[in-house]
Parts: sequence; structure tokens; C-alpha cells
Amino acid sequence: MRLFRVLAGVVCSLVAAAGQAATFTVNSTNDFDDGVCNAAHCSLREAIFAANAAAGTDTIRFGIGAGQRTIQPGSALPTITDPVIIDGTTQPGYGGTPIIEIDGSNAGLGANGLRISAGGSTVMGLVINRFIPAFPATNGHGILLETGGGNTIQGNYIGTNFAGSAALPNGGDGVRISGSKGMRSEPVKDFVRGTYETTLAPGEVVLGFEYRGSAEDIGITVHAHPTLSEVTKEAALAALGRAIHI
Repeated sequence: MRLFRVLAGVVCSLVAAAGQAATFTVNSTNDFDDGVCNAAHCSLREAIFAANAAAGTDTIRFGIGAGQRTIQPGSALPTITDPVIIDGTTQPGYGGTPIIEIDGSNAGLGANGLRISAGGSTVMGLVINRFIPAFPATNGHGILLETGGGNTIQGNYIGTNFAGSAALPNGGDGVRISGSKGMRSEPVKDFVRGTYETTLAPGEVVLGFEYRGSAEDIGITVHAHPTLSEVTKEAALAALGRAIHI
């Protein structure tokens, strides 16, 4: 009887462990995929595949040496089909601004930076730029949210360089929310935030989301002086490409 109880306890522990979230650490900038994400080698592509295959809300961390690192996918990264936290702030050397860049220059026409259908996911602390749409103007978004809602996009530089001081635009939209439940249902709404959760978006940015406004639309709006809206206008006048588009 005692042996049976011990065996039953082991089985229960294994079942519980199987349902626990996992952590995968990207330790290489290359795009190689041998089907395994481990301490010897784990690309971002391998980490996404591994997180999709693991139950629960997994975490993808970064440990690629230290300091700024650029990942250039050779094709579209896998669609994220299971909730995940992709946390660029875990890269050694992070000091408040993103130091992990996903550069879409070599990903091919129509690839998106990150495509998330799972919902319940978080993307933070990344630079995402230079993804190219397919003709005619299909995809090429920095981040595409679809199907599942409840996502949080926070503290990223999308369509800029590491410093956020020069435009390196995605050919599509910075963040595209298409068919996500977060557009319709309050309990699973999507959040797109600045570096800090207390950051408030100026009214012009909110209107840009709602009405698919461009940087040019914001730039030609008249503002009082001095206001946060005026700063937004000046940034819009200097921007290239389109604003966030829903």
C-alpha cells in the first residue's frame, strides 16, 4: 500500500510539472533551428517553437553575451500560438532602453516581426524594425496581434534604431491589431504601452489608433503650447512611415 502511494505521488507530481510554464533563454543571434532549445544553443526561432509546444504561459528570456545584439531572421518567425512572455529586458546590460533588436531586412516579403494569435502574451524590451510587406501592402508589420486578446506590448522601440532617435520603419504597421478579441471584449483587451505602465498616450495617439491616422495627420493638427500633444506633433513631423494602425 505504501509503495502504491509513493508511486501515485510521483505520477501526480509529474503530471503537475508537465502543466507548469517553462523558461527558454535565447543565447544566439543566429536563425538556426535544429528542433532543440537548450544551453548549448537556442535561437529566437527555436525558443518560439519550444514555447508553442509547452503548456502554460512560458517565458522567453535573452542571454546573448551582454549589451546590444541584433537578430536577423532568414524567414518569417513562427506564429506564436501559445501564451508567452517575450522579455527583452532580461538581456544582460539592459538599462531601461531595449538592447535586443529583431531586424526584418532578411526575413523576406510579407514577414512580420512577431505574429501572435494565442492571446494572453506580453512583448517587452525589444527593438523591431525593417520588416517588408509583400505586394500589394500585405503584412510587414512590427507586431501583428490576431485572434486571441489580452496581450500587452510594452516598452518596445518599433520602427526605430536602438536609441529611438532615427527611423528604421517597418513597411507595414508598427503594431497591427487584426481580428483580435482584445478589440471587442473588455476582459481580454489588448494594451500597447510605453516604458512605464503609468505613461499616458496623448489624445492624438489615441485618435491615431481609432481612425488609422498617420504621422502626417498628427503633424498637421494644431496644438496648444506647451503640452505633451505638441511634443507628439513634433515627433510625428519627423517620423517616416505610418503610425500604429488598427
